[in-house]
Amino acid sequence: MLPAYRAEVPAPRLSQKLEWREHPGGGRSPNGHDGADFAFDNEAPRHQVLLRPFRIAARAVSNGEYQAFIADGGYRRPEFWLSDGWAQVRDKNWEAPLYWLKDDDGSESIFTYPVRTRLDPPCTGRACQLLRSRRS
Repeated sequence: MLPAYRAEVPAPRLSQKLEWREHPGGGRSPNGHDGADFAFDNEAPRHQVLLRPFRIAARAVSNGEYQAFIADGGYRRPEFWLSDGWAQVRDKNWEAPLYWLKDDDGSESIFTYPVRTRLDPPCTGRACQLLRSRRS
C-alpha cells in the first residue's frame, strides 16, 4: 500500500537535449574541512586531490535514460556502482529504484510524493529525483 497525499498529478517536464559540460581538471585541488567548527570525520584533514579532466551532463537524467540503463544491465553490472552501492544492489536484490513499480498489465508506474502515475520516459525534474532513491 502506498501513502496518498493529494489527488493531483504533477505535470511532467520534458527533458532538454542532453549536453555535456567539459571540465579541464586542474592538477591538485584542496579538499576537506580545515576549520574548528563541526565536520564529519571523513572530511578531515584538509588535503590536496588530483582533479583530472571530466565531463558532466548539464541536466538531470530522464526516466527514459534511466530505463535504458536498467535495460542495459545497470543493476547487474558492478562497474557502474561504488563498492558499498554494489553490495546493496546484491544484498537487497534491487532491479530498479524503489518507487518504480510494475503494474499488473506490464506497464510501469512511478510513485511520486502526491500520487502514483504512469512512468513518463522523457520526464525530468522532481519525479526524476527519485532515481537516486534506493530501497533501504
